[in-house]
Amino acid sequence: MSYGVQPYGVTPFGGGYTTIAIRRAWAGATHVVRVELTAPALASDGFNDGDALNPSTWEIRRLDTNQRLTPIFVTRANVAGSAFDIRLMEPLGSHMVTHRSSSYVLLAPNGATITAPHVFDFPGVVRSVDPVTAARRRPLVRDLANPFRLDQATGTAQAAIVVDATGDYATETDVAVVRKGILRRVTTPRGALRDYPTYGIGFQPKSIVPQGGDIAALIAEIERQVMQEPGVKKARAGVDIIGGDVARIRIRARMIGDQLEVTVHRAPDGSFLET
Repeated sequence: MSYGVQPYGVTPFGGGYTTIAIRRAWAGATHVVRVELTAPALASDGFNDGDALNPSTWEIRRLDTNQRLTPIFVTRANVAGSAFDIRLMEPLGSHMVTHRSSSYVLLAPNGATITAPHVFDFPGVVRSVDPVTAARRRPLVRDLANPFRLDQATGTAQAAIVVDATGDYATETDVAVVRKGILRRVTTPRGALRDYPTYGIGFQPKSIVPQGGDIAALIAEIERQVMQEPGVKKARAGVDIIGGDVARIRIRARMIGDQLEVTVHRAPDGSFLET
């Protein structure tokens, strides 16, 4: 027959189908799950028990935390009534999290209850910043805030650790941390770190000012080493000769979503200063 009588009146869909089950499900958006059925479902009134338009007919869970997400309304995804979009109050997890859609009370237009499979597992939503991307973007999350200055006599960094208003050590993140990493590479002599023999530029106090091809080689080496700093995607360097015997290094680095400039020159006392 083409029309069927339901508990709350006559519905526009008949009982041509005897069984119904969940075929598949997937994330349609951060707050939407689309469920596809093997046959059209009862979809006449969002207040009827077992009706596909009734949010309480469906259950959506995150399997990593077993959190039950809250369906707030359901709409048809096709004219036939065999696919539905379930709008959620809470957002789905990332594509790294498995979710489960299920229903044990869904009805076919002829009143038949849903049969197995009642569930379908699917991944969440691919986000612009997920845990993997975030780990790559912020490899140096936090570091102590301390100014950078290299002593001429000892060759060691004179860095006073900054204390914040609460009396705790002040910290830096992201661009500030990468800036310090670049400064350390520029001023650390090659081979000074036993475990990292290729680390360091060796731009030292009272060293011979590079000329001609040596400047080009120095610039190439600076850019190569700056590119090794986590998060740096592009680097450009330049060397200026000031007053005939003073060299200044300028570095511009681009990170994901940020860019920074670092300039290092020798002070009159022979020490290095960032400007």
